[in-house]
Amino acid sequence: MPTVNGPDPELWVCISALWHRRFIEDALHFVGLPEGSRVRLRYRKPYVSPDVWNRVARNDVLKPVQVLFTVAATNSFGDDQFAPLRLAKVVGVQIQGSLLVVDCAVGGFVVENPIGSAWQELALELRNLPSNVSGVSRGEGWFVQGARRRPGALRFEVTVSAWERAADRLLEAHRMSLESSAGETPLPFAYLIHDLPVDVGRRLRGSGQLEMESGATLELDIHTLAWSPEGRGIRNPLGEVRLDVSSEHARVITSKRVRVDSRRDVKRLRIEASPLFRTAHGHVAVLVTQFEPARAQPTADALVAAESYGPAEALVGASDRREIVIARYDLGLHVGRWMPRWASFLVALAAAVASFKMPESSKSLALGDFVVPTLVFVLLMAGLMLGLRGGPGKQ
Repeated sequence: MPTVNGPDPELWVCISALWHRRFIEDALHFVGLPEGSRVRLRYRKPYVSPDVWNRVARNDVLKPVQVLFTVAATNSFGDDQFAPLRLAKVVGVQIQGSLLVVDCAVGGFVVENPIGSAWQELALELRNLPSNVSGVSRGEGWFVQGARRRPGALRFEVTVSAWERAADRLLEAHRMSLESSAGETPLPFAYLIHDLPVDVGRRLRGSGQLEMESGATLELDIHTLAWSPEGRGIRNPLGEVRLDVSSEHARVITSKRVRVDSRRDVKRLRIEASPLFRTAHGHVAVLVTQFEPARAQPTADALVAAESYGPAEALVGASDRREIVIARYDLGLHVGRWMPRWASFLVALAAAVASFKMPESSKSLALGDFVVPTLVFVLLMAGLMLGLRGGPGKQ
């Protein structure tokens, strides 16, 4: 895949609508994943500006490129609204048939001061912006195009408060889409994986995957922000964020599930890696699940419970709801960095010392006395190091 590198990054604006489930998944990933995670965007040729398409086709993208991920929505009055959410760095771009494929490493969240001024300034640089993106009819315009210059009001932060503002803009854009298309919401909340250890976050930004030391424990926070229609309280959980570790050498030692049953919440999860003499690979699956009633009418027990609480939403049990996965992201996991190497070295050294036979007189020590211990050390170290092959490549 051709990569982009060099000085003075240029800015591409990548716009996503919210009426298609794949677009919603992209938006959730962009808002929820930690800094450095890789997200792939795909756009068909009619929705890419000819300038960007032709340059990528000629492999003529010489500067590094940054992506401003923006969601678009059409409200009930037919007005198109645009909400920039997050900046990302392009780590690879290519054309596959009729698709433009952009691989991004997500960065900071958009902080606008004053609100809206950054997009107003940026809109003056853009042409043929999408219109009518509610999903009722096919949207028109360019969803990917380059900006000639970066807006002065555009600032970015990797903080929880910046994420809250971006998540609010995402949920508000989706609410407007619902009003114009009269559909049911598949986006009741947003999430954020945050507060990774400094060294883990630094390696994630470099490689795009979680790298843990063997025998170590990784702690992280999962924040959730829910959309409550008409300001009502949340009686039944809207869904959950779940982490599943696909590796026999790592496991989640706390609850895997973060239930979304309040407008704003945060919970801490812990992943533990096993002590190893070799490196191991797997992935952490981030599943965003929505809860929907499994039947049109609530059960008699739920109605009784609702009457006891007054005129409110009926309580729904686990057997009366469906769990629908609306987004999934597999974050690469690499277990074992320096510990397996040090462990292999110490084991090989111990075997070499055990095989050494001290002569009766220290004055009679000869070079030949070290041949067998050295051979034992080299062969055992080589055998142990064979398990360290296949380390993660840098992107």
